[in-house]
Amino acid sequence: MSNKLVEGKSYEFGYLSIRTVDNMYKKLSHEYQLLVNNATNVREISMSYNYEMKYNFTDLNEIETLPFNSIIDVQVTVLRDYGITAGNTNGNSWMRRELHVGQNGVNIKLTLWNEQAKVISTSVIQKSLKIKYVKIDYFNGLRTLVSMGNTRLTIASTTEKISYHLIHANPSILFQNTTTLRIFMKTIIHSLLLSIIQHKCTTFNINLTVLECASTSNLINQLVPFVNTLRKHCNRCNTSIPFVSIADIAYLLVQNKTNQWTLAIDTNVYSKNQQLRLFESVKYGKNNPLVLSTKFPFHSEIKYSYSNLLKKSLIIFMEHDIIPKIYLKDKNFVVDLYSISNPINTLS
Repeated sequence: MSNKLVEGKSYEFGYLSIRTVDNMYKKLSHEYQLLVNNATNVREISMSYNYEMKYNFTDLNEIETLPFNSIIDVQVTVLRDYGITAGNTNGNSWMRRELHVGQNGVNIKLTLWNEQAKVISTSVIQKSLKIKYVKIDYFNGLRTLVSMGNTRLTIASTTEKISYHLIHANPSILFQNTTTLRIFMKTIIHSLLLSIIQHKCTTFNINLTVLECASTSNLINQLVPFVNTLRKHCNRCNTSIPFVSIADIAYLLVQNKTNQWTLAIDTNVYSKNQQLRLFESVKYGKNNPLVLSTKFPFHSEIKYSYSNLLKKSLIIFMEHDIIPKIYLKDKNFVVDLYSISNPINTLS
C-alpha cells in the first residue's frame, strides 16, 4: 500500500488496527501506531487542511533525565561539523554526518543519517538548526541525538518575521512624553519577568536575592536556561493578570540573529524623537511599510479621516486636550485626571 500514498495528498482509511509501539522502533513521540491489515481500505479525498509544522522543543539540559529512545524536538547551534562519511555494511550503503551541537552551555553529539546527512550541502557551523523527531541514543557512555527516517531538519530563519507596533491602543489616556512611556514600558517588562522568578511550581523553583532581581538584564540571564521549560510546562501557572500565564510571559524572551537572548519588545523605539502611532509595521523587504491595524477601534468608523485617525493614536498629549495623562513624578507614575474647566486631583 505504501506505493499508493503520495506525500501532501489526503486519504481516508478504513479498518486500521491500533497497537502500542516498541520504544526501540518508534518514530514518533506518542505510544501508539496505526497498522494496515488485510481488511484495510483507503481512498484519496479532498480536504482543505494545510499542515503546519509544529515544534515542541526540549532543552538539552533535560536530555539526561529522559528515557533512551525518547523522540524529541530541539533547536540547537552547531559548534562543529565533521562532514559526511559514507560506507557499506552487509551490502547496504549508508551516509553519516557527525555534528557537535550546543544550547545554553550544554553540548551533545548529533548524528545525521543518510538523507538527513545531505539535506544541507554546505557547512552548518554556527548555524541554528530546528530539528523535529530526533531520538535520544547512547554511545560510549554518553547520551547522543540520532536522526531517523522521518526526522525534519531546517536552518532557523527570521525571513518571515513580522514586527507588530501596537503601542497605544487606548485613546482615552496619554503619556506626558515618550521618555515617560519608555520608562513605563521598561517597568512593566521588569515586573512581568520578576513575576516568573517569584512563581514556584513542580518544574520551576529558583531563589534570587533582591540585588539579583534589580535589573532586567540579570533577570533575562537567570531565565534563559528555563525558557523552553516555562513555555512547555507553565501554561497553567497563573499570574495576577487575568488570562495571562507564566508560559505566556516567557515568550517575552527571544533569540536575536546572533542567537543571543533578548526581549521580544524593543524598548529602543521609545525615543524622545519618535511620536509612535497605532500601526502594524510589517517587514516587506527593505521598505517596511506601515499597515493600518484592523484591530484598531476606529478602523471601521468611516467618519474618522486618515489625519484624525493619526491624531487619535498619538501617545503624548497635544495642546488644548482634556484626555487623562500619565506623568513620572518622584520615581512614581501618576495619572492626572483633569479637565480644563474642572481639575481633578492627581492619583498615584
